[in-house]
Amino acid sequence: MKLSKIAEQLELSALWFPREDREVSLGYASDMLSDVLVRAPRGALLATLQTHLNVIAVAAQAGLSGVIFTNNKHPEDRVIERAEIEDIPLYVTPSNTFEIAGRLFAIGVRGRAS
Repeated sequence: MKLSKIAEQLELSALWFPREDREVSLGYASDMLSDVLVRAPRGALLATLQTHLNVIAVAAQAGLSGVIFTNNKHPEDRVIERAEIEDIPLYVTPSNTFEIAGRLFAIGVRGRAS
């Protein structure tokens, strides 16, 4: 499913979105960035409470397709600027991480490739 369609269906607010839409079929939810770096599948969409600059570094290193900041947490401008440089789409949602993970699963985004 295209990232833009996921954002539309889950009513995510885009903080930054590149011109090229991405295909996403996998997701990952964690607030431990070391866990994300080791276990998140390449191309996954990350749901997290963390909003600091290291989220972007980990997302880039892990080859993630984007980041959803949960609980209406907004990153600082420098985080968004770095996401633009690294080409990492960013979204925010008022939903908590557990809820957004469930909603992602309900629309077909899975935790690992089948």
